[in-house]
Parts: sequence; structure tokens; C-alpha cells
Amino acid sequence: MLSPGGNYMSAEQLSEALASGRVVAIVGAGSTVAATMAAPSSTWVGLIRNGLDFVVDHDSKVARWRTNVDTQLELAIEDNDGDQLLQVAGQLSSKLRGMGEQAFANWLNSVFADIEVADPSWPQSIAELGAPIFTTNYDTVLERFAAGAVDWRSPHGFQRVLNASGEIGHIHGVYTEPDSVVLSEADYTRQKSAEGIQSIERAVSATKSIVYIGCGGTLDDPNFTELLRWHRKTFTTSAMPHYRLCLSSELAALKELHRDSNIEPISYGDNFSDLPAFIKSIAPREDVARSASGVVRDVVTDMRTYLEDQFRQETIIGEGLADLDNKPIDELIVPPVLLPVPHQEFFRSAQEPEEKLDVVNPDEDLDNDGVILLVADENSGLSTAIRWLLLAASRKRHIAPVFLDFRRFPAGHKPLSKLRSGEALERGLIQNRTEPLPAHVLGIDNFHSHNRIAERASDELGGTEGLTIVGCSSVNEADAVDILKRAGCDVRVRYLGKLGTKQVRAMAELASGSKAELLAAAVVATLRSEHLPRTPFTVAMLVSLMARGESLIANASPTAIIDQYVNHLLGRDDANEDSRRALSAADRESILTDLAVKFVSDDHGAVLQSEAIGTMESFFQRFAWEESPRKVLDDLVRRRVLIDDGVRVRFTQSSFLYLFAAKAAAKSPDLLDSILKRPLYYASILTSYAALVRNDRATLEELSKLIAQPPTPGENSAFDARAPRDAPDGLGEHLDEILAATEEAPSEEPPTDLPSSDPLDSSSDVDVLPFPVTDDADLPPLIRFTQSLSLVSVVLRDSEEVDDLALKRQSLETVLRGWGYLSDALHDDESFQELAIRLRAQAEDELGSDEKGFVENLIKLLPSLIMHTGIVSALASRKLLVTAREVADLEATKLDARLAIPSALLIESIGELGWEAQVDALIEPFETTPVVEEFVTIVLLMAYHQAKPGSPLEKRLKDILSRGYLARLKFDNAKERAHVKSSYMQWLERAKGSVRRAGGIAG
Repeated sequence: MLSPGGNYMSAEQLSEALASGRVVAIVGAGSTVAATMAAPSSTWVGLIRNGLDFVVDHDSKVARWRTNVDTQLELAIEDNDGDQLLQVAGQLSSKLRGMGEQAFANWLNSVFADIEVADPSWPQSIAELGAPIFTTNYDTVLERFAAGAVDWRSPHGFQRVLNASGEIGHIHGVYTEPDSVVLSEADYTRQKSAEGIQSIERAVSATKSIVYIGCGGTLDDPNFTELLRWHRKTFTTSAMPHYRLCLSSELAALKELHRDSNIEPISYGDNFSDLPAFIKSIAPREDVARSASGVVRDVVTDMRTYLEDQFRQETIIGEGLADLDNKPIDELIVPPVLLPVPHQEFFRSAQEPEEKLDVVNPDEDLDNDGVILLVADENSGLSTAIRWLLLAASRKRHIAPVFLDFRRFPAGHKPLSKLRSGEALERGLIQNRTEPLPAHVLGIDNFHSHNRIAERASDELGGTEGLTIVGCSSVNEADAVDILKRAGCDVRVRYLGKLGTKQVRAMAELASGSKAELLAAAVVATLRSEHLPRTPFTVAMLVSLMARGESLIANASPTAIIDQYVNHLLGRDDANEDSRRALSAADRESILTDLAVKFVSDDHGAVLQSEAIGTMESFFQRFAWEESPRKVLDDLVRRRVLIDDGVRVRFTQSSFLYLFAAKAAAKSPDLLDSILKRPLYYASILTSYAALVRNDRATLEELSKLIAQPPTPGENSAFDARAPRDAPDGLGEHLDEILAATEEAPSEEPPTDLPSSDPLDSSSDVDVLPFPVTDDADLPPLIRFTQSLSLVSVVLRDSEEVDDLALKRQSLETVLRGWGYLSDALHDDESFQELAIRLRAQAEDELGSDEKGFVENLIKLLPSLIMHTGIVSALASRKLLVTAREVADLEATKLDARLAIPSALLIESIGELGWEAQVDALIEPFETTPVVEEFVTIVLLMAYHQAKPGSPLEKRLKDILSRGYLARLKFDNAKERAHVKSSYMQWLERAKGSVRRAGGIAG
């Protein structure tokens, strides 16, 4: 019986929305009127009169007040004035509450506690809609067929209603909670700004339809009049239709009333008794997916909620918030920064306005189909960024998000289809594996191309429409692009940018609004001084620790920060903890250390829940502890150290696994030996181990053997000196003309789209090399050397207390020379050349002449960039400064550009007072090499632009830059040389001023 009133299509649309779980029901006073057969107090006028009688019965001095209020009530009825009726209700509320809170509660109980339901068909049929139900009523008639009542003061309760708990949400309060009852204008003001009401607004705004039921005329339900005002204000531009069920006799008038409020009236019949049959005709079938309470699941929203819950489980910033479960994700996660090129190149382009590149706008990028390949370093927040983009795309496209981990792709035919169908089936998106998948946006994390599974999955992607977001590590980028394009995928590569001061400040505001500026400044200072990775995880931990008032040690490694943070999670700072009666933080650490050994022995980032419990049980038996493994596991999940999805258990952060595995290796020489047999596979554990132990001479010596044989440099090396070029005729005059043109150019306002100065961009923070997917022996030689070099660099940096100074000096010399040889070898590497060919081809097809030139510069600089970022991220530490100076003073260094240039870059990145003099001595013999001319000069230019105007550092850098410029030129006479030097130094000053005015560098 779909809509006897003639609006069949609207009723059919409502039926479809109900079946897909996209409806929220809001029920008015009419439902109680129908259920109680119009009991006197079921109407608003009847309720007010009952309240006035109660006041008179309990206070003999109110006769005059009663007369005045009765007059106002009759005028409101006569004029059909809902606002006047609400004013009368407000006066009644004030009088009742003035008699005492107990008197108000007694009145509410006298009206509603024993209310008789003469006809349950209305509340029963409303429950059969299978929709979350909210009501403007104070009674609990609807609860006869529901799971309980919650009111607007409980945002968690309202969120439960929206999440299909089956409870009834009371928008204007419930009589059993007198403080929740909304009667006066002051109550309405308080209620409208409540978090519970805002949760409805968020849930409905883009994806849900409201159906109003039993919402009568102005006097029958003034609460609904207020609700309509809220609706018009909140959903002015809603793309979703909303509905109001009504009698056929009301249809025409309501269509007129709602013509500007996107509410479509639907007739359910000629009489109130027709509603149950109408609802039965539009209610969802029994076989649709429902919650335990019978509410139809909105599968798309459920899949979003599943991803959001993962954010909440893993959040660091929000873990101390009392209302974490009710916080919108936008208040817990800082949006990712997407770049068109790697971060270092993006920053360099920002210094040259004509080459400036723009940050990628995720909102625009998600509009286009194809494959977004998101490239990032390990522990840089790649998984979080993929899920954030998935959620954004899901909301934007109104389709389900499907998130897959490539490491779980099965072998054999159609691995993508198998895993995707399994995930869709588990989440309720489909009911069986043969059912076609509805439209969805797909995310794939941890993609790599080292096996046949990648080829098969890519072939499947090549034949599909829609948007797919694929995440891979920077090490796998070239191969991932190649395999996806060969499969016919339309790939656009995006790079996950590092967090800047703006994002750090945003995190600080989430954690500590009142102290955000001070907190952000402290975090930025720590990031800069210690060259810590500017990843969401590291920044969030710093913010969280410092917000708690922690003072981090002056040279904290990332592992030390993680260790401190985990100590917080384990309760080490809990003064009330008593290890005699419960597990202590030290006990929990021992349990997790033992569990980490299980993960390492299995070579997996997750173990079956039964195996995790079994490992804990064996641990307790070994030491005769009377503990419940299940309870301990639940406790560690609650503390956010572990995640238990019901099937598998994993550490909340992979860094936690590395930390506890490193602690285990520190206790077990046998475990350490087994890890050292596969050093690249377990690189993340070894770097954590070095930072924890800090004095393992033998491990440093053993790992150094990995880089004893550097790659052979090719021909035309960037480290080989070039003969000085003849200075072009009239070079001095040409520079004068450039200066004159600069002086004559009109002053312009700085372009607003140029990036403002960010002190974080002056210090590199490239993360440690990713945990490899393949085994050490299967890696190509150059990749194996690169990963080995990064590993040894980090271990050397964090082996601060090794007292064998000769070993440290020899290791640093080997490492620095290795970075030089790596940069050289990359120029001639086949994979690098293939990447260069692809970049040139893409530039030819898509870019203008200026951009093509930028791409050529990028290709030329990339090997040096890799060397530089590797040095500053893996080596830069004040604890190595003395050793670095010793290496710089070696005779061998002064004769070997592949050792001298990396040494100079290391000393510059540490940045201690007087660094420029040491760098000057190191690079002077090699000023005519391409690596100095094309790359080191850029590094020094950036430092010059940052130097304080008029400082000794600025003067020294200007001298170094001008001397290098002149050293690469031959002049006919000293006068011409002096002229060019003078003009070039003026140009440096003018260029610095221009960059500063454009906002590229701060002073």
C-alpha cells in the first residue's frame, strides 16, 4: 500500500532509503496521541493544563498567577500561536522548578509514569521501520518496542542511536531525567548547541534522509515547530530528500508549507489508523542486513565508521580526550599534505618563483577516476593518509570505502577480486561472493612489485573504472609506476609531504588548545634540533608527551621518543599502581617483549588471536604467574599498545613492534644473532636496538661489513673535476644589466600563493629506510647497498656510547664514502635511467617549456638529493660532530671528493657554530666538480638566504659562493674578474631580498 495520497514515487524513494539504512526517523506527539487514544496529557495543551493544575494543587498562593497564565493560554489557542504556547510552557517550567527539582520530577512522573497505551500499533509499526528513532516526546511509549531511552545531553547515547543501538533518542528530553526536559526558551537555547544534536546534524547532512512521523500542527506539537526551524537552518542546501508522513487531508497544505524546506509530505491514508499498514508497505524486507536490535544497517556508513574507528584506536593526539568516541575524525586527524614531486624538490622549487609548484588539492584530485599512487617513506603516515583519502572520496562520491592490505593478497588467479570480495562480504557490502560489488572507492596499502601477485592485481585494476588509491614506499615507486602503467592504469603519482609548522600547530591545538602556540614552538624546536622525521606519528608523540609536561632528553632519537610514549601507555607513570596486586608497567613490557619474539619468529606483523593468547599463556607458565591471557590481552588493547580485531592481534604501531623486538634482542644474544643474519629484513629492529643499547661495538662492526665494497662509479662522474669554462664576453656588463633591471622593476606585493616561510623546511627529516618486503638476498645489488648504507648510518648515529673511537671514525669514513659512491652509481643505474626516461616522456606530454626544464634539473640533481637526504636523516647528530671533524681533517678526505663532499654535507646539516669554515675547507679543492656546482651550491644558497642579514655567517657564505662561481670560469684579465665578482655578489644580495619578499625564506 504505497502512498494512497498520490505521491507514489516519494513513498517508493523512502522505501528504498529505508532498505539501505539511509533514514533517521523523528517522531512527534501524534504517535503518543494515537497510542493513548488521545489521553488528555498526550497533547501539548493538555500537558500544560495538567501542569497548571499541579502547581495550584501544591501552592495555594498562585491563584492570580494561574488566572494570568490561563488567559495567555486561551489567547495562544485562539490565535493558533505556537510561539505564545511555548512562552506559557516556559512560565510553567519556571514555576514548577521554582517549587524545587523534586516537585518538577513528581509532576513529570504523575503525567507519564503510568501512561496507558491503548493502541500499540503506532509505536510498534514505527519500530518496524528499522531506522534509528529520535522523538520530541517526553514519554517512553516508543520504548515499549525499543532498547531504552537516551536524551540530548548524552552525545555518546545519541551516537549509539545513530549507530543502530535500537534506543530512542529524546531530542527534548525524557521525563525520567527531569534535567533533560526542554520547556522554556532557555532550555531550547541550551539544547540547540548540545553535542548530541550536532551529532544528528553531522550524520544527516550529506548521507541520510529524515522522515517525520506524528508531527502535527502548531498547537498539537510546538516542539516540532522548533524542530522545523532547526531543519530549515541546518539543511538549507541538503542534497538528500526528507519526508513528512501525514493524513491525505493535510497533504496539500503541507506541500505549501514545505515548499522551501526540502521536506516532501507523503500521505499514509485518510485516518490515523492507516499508518501501520502504510509503514508495513514501505518497511524493509526481513532479509536486509540489520543490527542486533533490528535497525537496518547503512552499510556504506558502517564501512566509513569502521575506518573511523581505526583512526580512534590508533590516535595519539586524541587518546587522552574524554569524548574521543564522539569526536569527528576531522578533529583527530590532520589532513595529509600531497605533493606533485618529492618533498625536497618541492621545497627547492618554492625558492624559485618561476619554477614554483603547487600543493595538490586532495578535494580536486579525488574528483577524477584512475589510480592515485601515493608514495611515502616508512613510518611517514602512509596508511593513515590512504584511509583519510578513502573517507574523503567516499563522502564526496557517496559510495563505500574498501581498504585492503596488499600483504594479504592471495596467490593465484585474480588476487584483488578474491580479497576485495572477502572484505566486502565481511563488512556486509555484499551478501555472497557471487553478488556484483556496488560502486566503491578502493584503497590498497603496502603495494610492492616484487612478485607475480602485483602483476595480476595490476591487470585487474587496469580493467576497472572508478578511483583507486594505492600506497607504496619510495623504494618501490619506480617499479610500482611501471607495473601499473603496463597494466593500462591511468596513474597519477602523488608524494606524501612532510608536516610543516602549520600542521604541527593544528596538532597542538587538538591536544592543548590554550597552550597550542607554546606547545607547537617546543615541538618544532625539537624536530629541527634532532632532525626527527616530520611524520604524523613522530609529531603526534612529541605533542602528546610535551602536552603532558614531559621534558625530552636533549638528543632524543625517534626510538627514545617511542619508548617514552609507550611507557605512558603501559602506565609507568601511574603513581597508584601496585605490582603486588596487579601487573606493573615493567611486567607488561616483559609480556610484550616476549610477544614480539613470536612476531619476529613468524615473520609477520600480526598473529592469530589464539596464538597471541597461547604465547602469553606460555610466558605466565614459565614464570608461574597467575594471570589470565585473555584479560591481559584486553588490557593491552585498552592501553592502545595492541589491536585485536577478533581474528588477529597486532601492535598498534609497527614502531612498537620494532621497539619490543629490539628489547628482546638486547636480552637474547641468540635472537640478536638471528636478526643479524638478515640485517636488511630486520633493519627497523636493528635501528631500534642500536638506539636502546647505544654501546654495541660488535654489532656496529658487523654491520659495517655490509658496505665495505661500494658500487663502482661510472664514466663522467659528478665528482670528477671539470676544466674552468671561458667566461662569456661581457659577463660583467650582463650582470650589471640584470641588476639594473631589478632596480627599475616596480615594487610588487608578494604573491599570496607562494608558501610562507616554514622553519621546518630548512632541516631534512627523511625517515629511515623502509622495512623490505623481499628478503635481503633477493634485492638488486644497488638497492641492497642503499638499504645497507642507510641501516649502518642510523646504527652508527645511535651508537653514541661506543668508546672505540677508532672504530667510530673508520665506520663514519666508510659510511660517508659510501654515500658519495652511491650518488655516483645512481647516475648510471639502469632503473634510474628508466625513471629519467619516464619523467622526460611525461614532461613532453603534459608540461610547458619551463616545467620541462625543471624536470631536467630534477633528473640531474636526484642522485645528489638522495645522498644529501640520506646523510641528514640517518647521520646528522651532534654526537658525531667530533668524529666528523676528525674525518674531515684526514689527508685521504682532502684528496677524495666522494668523501669530502658527503663530509661537508654532514657538517652543514649538524649546523654548529662555525660550520661554514669547515665546509669551505672541504669543498674548495673540488669547486669545479659538477656535484659542487649543481648541488652543494644550492645547499649553500639556501643557507645564505636563511642567514641573518649582516651576520658573519652571511658574509662568509657570500664569499664561498662567489669564489666557487669564479673558480669555474676563466677570465682574460683581473679587471674583468673583479667586475664579475662585484656584480655577482650584488646579485646574491638582490636575490636574497627578492626571495625574502616573496616569502620563500624567513629571516
